[in-house]
Amino acid sequence: MKPIYLFLLFLALTSCEEIVTLPSPASDHFIVVEANLTNQNKPQQIILSRSQDYFDQAAVPKIGGAQVIVSDSLGHQFTFTEKVALSGIYVWEPTVQQPTIGNVGTTFTLNVKWQNETVTAKAKMNRVPPIDSILYQYDEATGRQGANDSPKNGYDAQFYARDMRGAGDCYRVKTYRNGVLFNDPINLTLVYDAGFQKGAMTDGLMFILPIRRSISPSLYVENDKIRVELWSISEDEFNFYSQARLEITPSIAQNSIEVSHFTGQQWVLFWFTVAGLLSRFSCMGVRPNSPPHITSVSSNNPLCLRSISNAVLAWSTSRHLFLRPISKASLALDPCVSQPQSNNCTNLTPFSTNFLAKRQLLANEA
Repeated sequence: MKPIYLFLLFLALTSCEEIVTLPSPASDHFIVVEANLTNQNKPQQIILSRSQDYFDQAAVPKIGGAQVIVSDSLGHQFTFTEKVALSGIYVWEPTVQQPTIGNVGTTFTLNVKWQNETVTAKAKMNRVPPIDSILYQYDEATGRQGANDSPKNGYDAQFYARDMRGAGDCYRVKTYRNGVLFNDPINLTLVYDAGFQKGAMTDGLMFILPIRRSISPSLYVENDKIRVELWSISEDEFNFYSQARLEITPSIAQNSIEVSHFTGQQWVLFWFTVAGLLSRFSCMGVRPNSPPHITSVSSNNPLCLRSISNAVLAWSTSRHLFLRPISKASLALDPCVSQPQSNNCTNLTPFSTNFLAKRQLLANEA
């Protein structure tokens, strides 16, 4: 029987492979408009191209020679010009008179004219809260953070921001390490008010912990530079990103993007967004075993005074004022954050973090 098994094993190892080409429907070569504009003082760009067949490996065909104009509800116009002929990339450059493309609360209209086609879309620049601070401390990596070649020990960071009052605000969090965006599907962090989904009753609250910690998909090492951006997005964008994250397939993207039929015989795949954007930057510069470090917003009012007006922080303030042990250091005005010799403070820093940091500082002075 053994020769038979050897013969069958030989056939299995030497069998040929046949390449099978699956039939796929041909693309109708839609016009594709990609416009992600922000309120930042930097060049803004819009990309025009044509869709391809699914298995087409050629470069994406660009649309050149189009007229691209964005106007706002205040009567301003922003002309996007094609810097390189037939590149399909249209750019608007800021000027002294127009340093940004607009302000939060403004509605924008995009008009694209190409050959016999006219493409029009509208978008509103929604509000976005400031990023109050970035906190980080030295720690061991969790199972999620320690995958592959990621450091097993390092700095675990989180940011602090509070949703504005009024339900229905949507945001996207983008995180960069040393200038490189965390861009895997798992890094797509979406926020509805201060939570993950609509109906979570998080309006006006501090962003929940999993969102704040999403900026640390892996631990940081000393001298790493971290940049966190908070983008305002529409509820339609929130739904699209949520669906795309669950099912990263071309059919989902096509079904979710606004598809409209304009003059002529062309259908258009449209992605037009105008985002309010705020960011915060920090550099990992503390040593292991040192107190947690916060890069924070400056204020002349210490935490103990500003917290009185906020019922959520009132209990933390009372414990901070009346239940801590008295020492020579407590007789003076203490810094509000864990960074030594700093008068900067944040009204969003948790009491537990602030208390532990102060206890470490007092121990160092003793």
